[in-house]
Amino acid sequence: MRHSFLSAAAIFLLTVIAFVGAVTDGHLHLDDWGYTYGCAFVKDGFSVANVVKAFLDLGNGGIWMPLTSLSYMLDISLFGGGWRVNHAVNVVLHGFNAVLVFAFLLTAAKRIVGDKKESLLWPCLVGALLWSLHPMRAEAVVWVASRKEELWVFFGLLASLGWMSYLAKGGTGRYLLTGALFVLSCLSKPTAVCFPVVALLIQFCLFAGKRFQMRHYVPLFLVSFLIGLVAIHSQSNPTGMDRIDFHDTSTAWCLLNAAVSLGLYVAHTFVPVGIHMDYRAVFGGWPLDGALGLVVLAGAFVVVGLAAWLLRRRPERRLPLFVCAWFVVTVMPVLGLLGVTGDKAYADRYTYLPAVAVSLIVAVTLALLRQGHEAQPLNPQPSTPNGSPGRLAPPASAKATEGRPNYQLPTPQPSTLPPQTLVANMCVVTFMAMEVWVLLPVVRSFSTDYFAYSRVLRYDPEHWRALRVIGCEYCARQNRMDEGIDMLKRSLDKRPSQQTADTLAYTLACRGKGDDFDEVKRLGRTVAATPSLDKGGMMLDALGITAMREGDDASAVRYFSAALVAPRRTHSNVHSMLNLGLSLANTGRRAEALKVLQKLMGVSNEKVRRRAAEAIRCLSAGECARFSWK
Repeated sequence: MRHSFLSAAAIFLLTVIAFVGAVTDGHLHLDDWGYTYGCAFVKDGFSVANVVKAFLDLGNGGIWMPLTSLSYMLDISLFGGGWRVNHAVNVVLHGFNAVLVFAFLLTAAKRIVGDKKESLLWPCLVGALLWSLHPMRAEAVVWVASRKEELWVFFGLLASLGWMSYLAKGGTGRYLLTGALFVLSCLSKPTAVCFPVVALLIQFCLFAGKRFQMRHYVPLFLVSFLIGLVAIHSQSNPTGMDRIDFHDTSTAWCLLNAAVSLGLYVAHTFVPVGIHMDYRAVFGGWPLDGALGLVVLAGAFVVVGLAAWLLRRRPERRLPLFVCAWFVVTVMPVLGLLGVTGDKAYADRYTYLPAVAVSLIVAVTLALLRQGHEAQPLNPQPSTPNGSPGRLAPPASAKATEGRPNYQLPTPQPSTLPPQTLVANMCVVTFMAMEVWVLLPVVRSFSTDYFAYSRVLRYDPEHWRALRVIGCEYCARQNRMDEGIDMLKRSLDKRPSQQTADTLAYTLACRGKGDDFDEVKRLGRTVAATPSLDKGGMMLDALGITAMREGDDASAVRYFSAALVAPRRTHSNVHSMLNLGLSLANTGRRAEALKVLQKLMGVSNEKVRRRAAEAIRCLSAGECARFSWK
């Protein structure tokens, strides 16, 4: 027991130390803000009203995860909030999950190998660390929005351990506790609907002698069915957005993408090269990534089949089936076979639970290598003179041995491990060191959008979202507008997107070279005719800047006024207010202009505040000079 506790503590500490670099003030705009401080019922912290809203709002972010939202509330109420707090909670939760993986491996390996837990500690410790330190875990741990992956796996592992305890010992209390943990896992993320099938796998592969009773599984499948319906509704009806077609791609494409994704999961598990976020599997990445995924998937099935044939007469014969089925079943809900997929069916965070199967292979293999080389017991059975079991041999000296049986003590064996076991241990430790070496830069890459998508472009130079993000960064903060606009154009060519078109139009209007203004008018033709179509306001801002720079101040006033009341505006409105005030002044509406500009005197942007103060001074002094866009 003491050794188990020390092993678990070592796993927790090593995992937390490896990921401590993730605790920064940085974050990704993709979902991080929307799930946390941009969510109406999360940003104010924990309260009964907010908890009720979390359960009732089925479509927030397109996914129903009330327990995950509750955890974000507690970050704010208990620790004051902030990105450092969010990251720290994620890292600590990953440490606890690593300990649960260790406990799961111990229990499962004991069922497969049939050895004492003490002899399984080292193999299972190695397996748990291989899982927790793998670079593919970085996305689930460092990305604040991936808290849902950690939570559903946390409760899912507890439910799996509870189910194994129930199958071994029975008891209504254990069954009800397992069911409650399963429900908590579903409330963290609907991916947990796979648990009933996992429970079946555990019984048929690890508890083959246990009598199957379907009535124990019916409630679990019923919960999965109900949660599945909620998940379908959430994906199809995201809050604040238009309804989305649940089946948005063809069946053939979904099947192909699922096969490619499975193969790439396996490939990156054993060769963690090129790890990054936001993969494109078949969509855009075909045929290179697609061919690699299909080849690796075919090879994996061949290896599993060969292993099953070689172990057909051994007690471990169910291991290949259990490992393969565990991996496929736990990743199945996020393979894109159902639901809104696009090109997002492949992501490292989806392997958070499936990868436990690979760690189980490692733990069992190391345990089997050690099993046949343990020292012989010091108290063997009585034996005959030739060493075979039988009657006790007559004593050599009756007086010397009178009344005592004649045991033959074995020759003491050295306690050193055999060569094959040492080689296996050296291999896994070397691989673990390579994992950490690859893990550290991957962890750092998730600190900001710029670093994350710069890594994406390094491995996928034509990634449309990465081109848009880096293009925006070049235009907004790095004074590389020409390069940024070129990236935005390439992104729009790769994937037509209104968000990309809005951003491109805005940067073109700001640059104002050559035919930039004509391009802005072309991109915003529909919005110019019906301003209410622009829900975010950026295309209206681009049209307003263009009109202002061309001297059409009346149109500029119309566009800026509509941009400021856009219902889903995400960018700052201070520049729009400044431009509106200056355009009003240019059209002779002095009183309205002063009213707008006065509101800017309290903003934090010093440049805007200084420009507004200068315009107010000119208007108050009666100067009639035309204000230009700057």
